[in-house]
Formats: sequence, structure tokens, C-alpha cells
Amino acid sequence: MKLEIIGLKKLASEYGQQYTQEHIQASVDRIETIDEDIQERIISDSATWMPASQGNKWPLFLNDIADKNSMLEFKILGYDSGEDTYYIEFVGRIKG
Repeated sequence: MKLEIIGLKKLASEYGQQYTQEHIQASVDRIETIDEDIQERIISDSATWMPASQGNKWPLFLNDIADKNSMLEFKILGYDSGEDTYYIEFVGRIKG
């Protein structure tokens, strides 16, 4: 499974290149390195949580790899089964 962040350049201009790489991209990259069964569980578990700011969009919550007290909130925009790729957009941080 691959997660592709839509609007990554815009994020870098809003949050800064360092934050975008160390928090957002690194957290997404970490998910791509774990076991497939765990990846799918993360995707399905996220769908059962109450979306905080996305209306009817399917949320995705990931631990912030650079800040153990935060989670990152994304929305899943689509899925390409041929490429096994989820297209996601960053929504914001959730402080724990």
C-alpha cells in the first residue's frame, strides 16, 4: 500500500519544509514500511472514528512520528486499486 499526499508543495509553503518533511511526510512514510495487515487495520480503524473536521469524508489519523503527543489528521480522497494507492490530503494536527 502507498499513501500519496496531495498538495505537498502547498503544505511546505504553509508549514515550512522542515515540519512537512519531519512530521507529515515521515509519518506517512513510516506507515508504508509496516506489515500490510497492520496498514489495512489502520485504514479501516480510521474509518470508524468520528471525523473531526471533514464532514462526510473518510478520515485517516496517523501518529506524528516526530511528536509522540500528537496525531495527524488526513482525509482520504480516493483509492487506486491497480496501484494500491490511497490519495490523501492533510487536514491538521490533533494534540493529545
